Formats: sequence, structure tokens, C-alpha cells
Amino acid sequence: MRRGLLFGGWLASLLGVAGVAHANLVLNGGFELNGGAGNQNPSAWINVNPDWNGGMSFAGLTAPESSWFAANGCVGPTCIGNPASNFLDQRLTTTPGAFYNLSFAFNPGANATATNTELAVSWDGTTVDIITGTQLPGWEVYTVDNLLATSSNTVLGFWGRQDPGFFGLDAVDVELTATPVPEPTSLMLLGTALPVPEPTSLMLLGTALPVPEPTSLMLLGTALAGLGLARRARARAQS
Repeated sequence: MRRGLLFGGWLASLLGVAGVAHANLVLNGGFELNGGAGNQNPSAWINVNPDWNGGMSFAGLTAPESSWFAANGCVGPTCIGNPASNFLDQRLTTTPGAFYNLSFAFNPGANATATNTELAVSWDGTTVDIITGTQLPGWEVYTVDNLLATSSNTVLGFWGRQDPGFFGLDAVDVELTATPVPEPTSLMLLGTALPVPEPTSLMLLGTALPVPEPTSLMLLGTALAGLGLARRARARAQS
């Protein structure tokens, strides 16, 4: 998990100053579509606890960008111990085997400590980050990189507690970072255009004339030797 400061009300992670830009898979990640302050049903999100609320200026918090953010004021350790009773989640369309980067802005709120304020983040049912209220009040950007998708639908979830008041969540962003790599066998098949000739076929292609058998060579040598002896005998007779 990495985190970065928020400057001038704009999220540095969303400026897109470097790298290849990918579309944000999260719908309404800025909670701008929420029906107004205090609304507990932000568009595209599933909220099962009234402690999650939409706000523009809520419990001393103000949105880091645009107008709205999600606030949570659940009280007590059961807010973390039983996520089914206090979570805000969204089902994302993902590619099996692909990796994704998550970023979001978090403000622990006033009077937050490590024991009374927590935000937990889950990816497809597995907790991937837990943030406590040890930082000073203010918005910071947190990132969780290289999250693996194992199916075409992945659930991104948030749950937490803030006993003294409320914490804020905003600018939730999930982007593709790497696609699945084909198996080596697939690459081998892609690189095979024509069948490879057998070694005997290559030998036949390089043979222009038949090679004489060893017995044929021996007979030819014998005939030549006999011809030489006959010429020597003729030459003696003439002398």
C-alpha cells in the first residue's frame, strides 16, 4: 500500500501526467451521483448500512474534489469484525488473469486514533488494505497495486468505523495495469506456419544423382586394373 498527499483539492493520482491512461472501472467513484447530502444510496454502489452517507460538507469534512464524498460513522469494533453489517461495495467487470491498480482518497476525520478509526478494503472477498486513524486530519491518496482478477466480475468493498464522528472516502479508481500473457504452447503454435521437413526429406532434396554402391566401385576398379595389365603385355610383345 502506498499513499500520497492531496494538493489543492485535486488528486495527484488522477492527473495522468505519466504512463498510459486506462479507463476507470468504478462507476460514480467520486460519489457525485448520490441524491444529495445524507443520502445513503449512492448510484452504482451497494450500501447495507445507514452509517454510510453522502456529503458535500459533512461532520466537519469537505470534499477533496468536486462536491461530494462518502462518509462513515459506524461505532464500535463490530463495524470491522462483521463486514456484512457495514460495507459499501461495487461489482466491477474484469478480465480473468489481469492485474489492476486501486486508488482512493481517505480522510480519518476529527479525533481519529489507531483504536477508534479504521477503513478496510476488500478485493473479491479478500482484505487487501486496512488503514487506521493515525494520520492527521486531512485527505490523502492511498493505492493498492497489482490486484489479480480471477473472474469476469470482481467485488470491490469498503467498510470501517469512526467512533468519535465520521471519516471520508472519495475518488475511488480502479484501472487495468497488465493483461494475461499467453501460455508458451500458444506462442509456439502461433510461430508455426509450415510443417518442418523430416531429415530424410532434406537429404533427398540435396541429392542430384544416385550414389554408386561400394560393390559397383570395386568392379569398376578391377576392370580398370585389367585394362592396364593388357596394355603392358601388348607393349612387351611389340618390343
